[in-house]
Amino acid sequence: MQTSRKPRSLSRSCTHLHRAIDIYIYKLCMRRFAHILREKGVKHGQSVCVSLHTSVELAVAFYGAMLAGAKAVSCEVIMDKAQVFHHCINKYAELFCLDHGFRT
Repeated sequence: MQTSRKPRSLSRSCTHLHRAIDIYIYKLCMRRFAHILREKGVKHGQSVCVSLHTSVELAVAFYGAMLAGAKAVSCEVIMDKAQVFHHCINKYAELFCLDHGFRT
């Protein structure tokens, strides 16, 4: 006795495929960011200050820093320039990843 199967929805399959592709791309970006941090001289256990708006870039930078073996130190985006640098220096950050549009 055969049971009839309902065909999968094409849109549902495409959604799963897009999610899988997105996850794959995010992982590639995280690995690339980790590689760049290592090229910049960040070593295991050092701190990297990440101050970005809530976005995919924040996740890539944060987890990329952890993949490099660094500690990711987060800062609030609403801080001004002096507060960000004071916070990150107190956390002994060796590298900064900022999205503030600061003019130095």
